[in-house]
Amino acid sequence: MVIRQISNFSVAYIVFAVTLATATLWAPLVASARPEVSLPSPSRVFDVNARRQAMAALTLTEQVDFCGAQPILDRLDYQTPRAVVLRPHPRGLYIFNTLDYVAAIHAGVETFIGNGDTAALAYLKQIILDAANDGAFTLGSNNTAGPRFLHGPREPAFVQAILLIPISHAIEVLRSQNQLDSTQLATIESWGKLIFDRSKNVSDRTINDVTAAKAAAYMTWGAAIGDNEIFQNGLQRFDRVASTMRDDGSYEIFIGGPAGSRLDPREYVRASNQIVGWMTIAAEAAAQNGIDAYGFEYGGSTLHDSVQWHVNASTDPRSQSRTPPNQNLRHMARRKVDSVFSFAWVEPYLSRFPDEQASITALEAVDRIGSGEPLYSGMYGGTLQCYYRPTGSPGN
Repeated sequence: MVIRQISNFSVAYIVFAVTLATATLWAPLVASARPEVSLPSPSRVFDVNARRQAMAALTLTEQVDFCGAQPILDRLDYQTPRAVVLRPHPRGLYIFNTLDYVAAIHAGVETFIGNGDTAALAYLKQIILDAANDGAFTLGSNNTAGPRFLHGPREPAFVQAILLIPISHAIEVLRSQNQLDSTQLATIESWGKLIFDRSKNVSDRTINDVTAAKAAAYMTWGAAIGDNEIFQNGLQRFDRVASTMRDDGSYEIFIGGPAGSRLDPREYVRASNQIVGWMTIAAEAAAQNGIDAYGFEYGGSTLHDSVQWHVNASTDPRSQSRTPPNQNLRHMARRKVDSVFSFAWVEPYLSRFPDEQASITALEAVDRIGSGEPLYSGMYGGTLQCYYRPTGSPGN
């Protein structure tokens, strides 16, 4: 059964994938001025109990508006995927094999956060433990008959890595509510670590959106289970991507640089959305543990500069000299999507830095993206305002 109404990937994603596959390590690594950091103990992805307390003060209608939270009982017939091997989908991209499972996890997590539905906990525990016991998605199968950019080893590794984000949210919720005994917790952790091991060294010779996605996934998973080694692995990828920032916050790896020259210039802002989105998710995983990755300097620039550049380019492409007119702004078109073509990643930034000009501009832009439901992206972590945004903030 389909848990959420989700949109399909278009041919545009495949075209963009060609560019990602051809990006090379031409960009020099800029010396980072960031301090050496480590996860505290305990570490976390977000504060579940604080979010529940905030949601409990709202009416049911407000909870639904804020989290998309709905009664979970009608979703309990969802069957956890038993596939150990992540195989190519008949429609092409490996990601199609995991979309319903990711949406199911988000439904359980966000329903519990939103209205405290205990059935959501049982549902979430079931689908996580079933998959963990089966080792779901821990192996990738390559279809060598297809184009390498579509069926090569990078694609299953990318899908495996980003699965760790919703799994991290689930384990945070279940652990905070004392739903897991030590054996169950160990089973889930072992499953996640296997996904990490199987995905971490695939297609790592390039710097592209997969590098940023792995940074987000590994920093989030490391924070979820208190594993500093995994967190540091993600942070190293964060450094690699951030080292390609220009002074204005744009990324040389796509925006007008050698890799960018192979991308239609009208796709620059859409390409930037994937980089800035994953980097923001990664930085928030650090910030939840007292580590200001948002403020780490790379050649004098920080992620704040990237967010500001991207928000400006997304709301007015003509304001940026590197972005020609007629930009593809698909990421600004819909509030609920399964893909990376979404502005949902901005929610943690809005919540943490409400007074930054980038946040003010972004919030105005969010209000113009349709209406009636919170931003949702299956690939950036779900309905992120449910996890982070203060209930009394603008826009709610």
